[in-house]
Amino acid sequence: MAIYITTNIHGTLVSEIMKKIDKGEIKTWKYDSKKRFTHLGEIEGEKTHWEGMAWFVSSNEDDDSVTFELKDIDKSEDGVEAVYHGRFTQMLLYHFPDKIEAITVP
Repeated sequence: MAIYITTNIHGTLVSEIMKKIDKGEIKTWKYDSKKRFTHLGEIEGEKTHWEGMAWFVSSNEDDDSVTFELKDIDKSEDGVEAVYHGRFTQMLLYHFPDKIEAITVP
């Protein structure tokens, strides 16, 4: 399953998310050297049971859209896909309200 985003920041949504994480403005997500995003949960500085249970990988980033596909999903716990999709969408709408034109989660 994936999240399809239409944006008005012209091919830079992934880098904008990474900048906000680096600045500490987004505290519940982190990214790795492959620019994959995983959820940290609500406890700052401590690993929660959600961390690393799945990773969003961006693709198809162009002038006005980007796709985030959920990969490497840990199937040992129910609800991982629902939590990741819901919280990633929530983060986007909260931190980029004037930049997001549409979010589709089929």
